[in-house]
Amino acid sequence: MPQAMMLRPKENHVLSPHEFATLMLIKDATTQSDFDQADLIALADREFITIGLSHASMPPRLTERGHALLARLGAPI
Repeated sequence: MPQAMMLRPKENHVLSPHEFATLMLIKDATTQSDFDQADLIALADREFITIGLSHASMPPRLTERGHALLARLGAPI
């Protein structure tokens, strides 16, 4: 089987400091802030946050996985 067609195990990516900071800000967000779209997409892809379809009116929300990550890292919840 060609190398390109081989299945690879899902890679674990470490959050960048900026993504982690965004996750912390989302935890306390009550209104939509000017979050970096790339950070939001990266966090949503990793299932740490949810983004509403009309995310201009609602702030992103932490998922259970996002809350669990912050709890494991000792962040105040």
